[in-house]
Amino acid sequence: MKSVQETLDRKVDSVVWIDPLETELEAARILEEHRVGAVPMQIDGHLVGIASERDHISKVILDYNASK
Repeated sequence: MKSVQETLDRKVDSVVWIDPLETELEAARILEEHRVGAVPMQIDGHLVGIASERDHISKVILDYNASK
């Protein structure tokens, strides 16, 4: 079985990456533009996390409820 790294190496041109310092709005735009539900985050070529639609939806709902 291939490792995740082997799969990413093969698809490196088709994987949409995001910088973890991007704004929430920019991350949401990238998800929508590429029609994906999550994007990996990297620093200096190393995976440091994953930003997902669920993360953004939860944040919007929590922020909205906190503002009431």
